[in-house]
Amino acid sequence: MFTDLKCRGMAMWRSVLAALCLLVLAACGQGTQGASQTGEQVLIASVAVAPYPDAVEVRVFVSDLQGGERVEARKLSLPERQAFEQTLKLNNYDRGPEYAAACFVPHHFFRYFDAAGKQVGEISVCFCCGGTASTPNIAAPLPKDATYQVLGVKYDALETLLKSWDVESEIGC
Repeated sequence: MFTDLKCRGMAMWRSVLAALCLLVLAACGQGTQGASQTGEQVLIASVAVAPYPDAVEVRVFVSDLQGGERVEARKLSLPERQAFEQTLKLNNYDRGPEYAAACFVPHHFFRYFDAAGKQVGEISVCFCCGGTASTPNIAAPLPKDATYQVLGVKYDALETLLKSWDVESEIGC
């Protein structure tokens, strides 16, 4: 009799705990709707970006795998800069990713310089893991329902541009 009572008590506590977990998940906006069930991020909006508007010059640097140095590959003309910036986008999601990129060891760096020749920003791109970073961070106000924003690149378009500039894209992958 005692064991039977003990089992019923534990079953009741499990039910209460399960109900509390569902309540907490629903309150966090991760209830039982759409892609939330699979744990995937939901893309709310993807918008074009014009990074570092004070910059008058952009140069591409490629990482030298032997020495680890960033070697200047070329200075971009205005049409090349515009073509590069058309590959950029700010992706706005309902929440952050469940995991981070495995490597993010970028080999391509797009450095922005002002009229005085001072570096005002850098966009780093890793073709191996698909990661992108900007320093200082490029951001915009979040649209409704978005809580997470990340700078993204259209990798196929960027790879085509790099090839047209005689700059290798697949380095160390």
